Amino acid sequence: PNARSVVAVQLVNGPPREIRLDLSAGAVTVLYPPPADAQVGLPQFSPSGEKIVFSMVGATTGRDLFIVDQDGRNLLRLTDDEHLELNASFTKDGRSVRFVSDRDGTQNLYRIDIQSRALHRLSDVFSGISDFTGGPSGDPLVVSVITEQGYDLAIFRPKHPEIVVSYQPTSKDISGPAERNT
Repeated sequence: PNARSVVAVQLVNGPPREIRLDLSAGAVTVLYPPPADAQVGLPQFSPSGEKIVFSMVGATTGRDLFIVDQDGRNLLRLTDDEHLELNASFTKDGRSVRFVSDRDGTQNLYRIDIQSRALHRLSDVFSGISDFTGGPSGDPLVVSVITEQGYDLAIFRPKHPEIVVSYQPTSKDISGPAERNT
């Protein structure tokens, strides 16, 4: 967030690991040395730059979300289940994490409150969402929607946790999501 460091996945003589690279000093900090059978992925800074969220999968576990301090201390397991959870990023206020999960049978967008662990399904896309990017909490997001032909982009405009997107793409018209109340 401050352009002085980046987080990345590094593969050097062993399993992939999360690192923070200080751009001015060139110093590398290993954030979390994962178990030998684990794969880590897609680290993202919190808006303050103090925390980093990432996903990790082991040989006998689902892909879960973890948060660690930017110095590699205080590892917190955010989810612990058999589901696929990936592409996580913090909301603007840093109190929640948005991510893609297959917990309802199809990959959709979710938000989890870090403190309470309250989970909210934010989308209801029949064919599934593979990724998302964009705006802070409440702003439009661009989502990658799985279609018969591959992937298409759609705008997702969350207004409130109780409003979700229902999007069922067809091969003829991929024009965007329709909002509905749940």
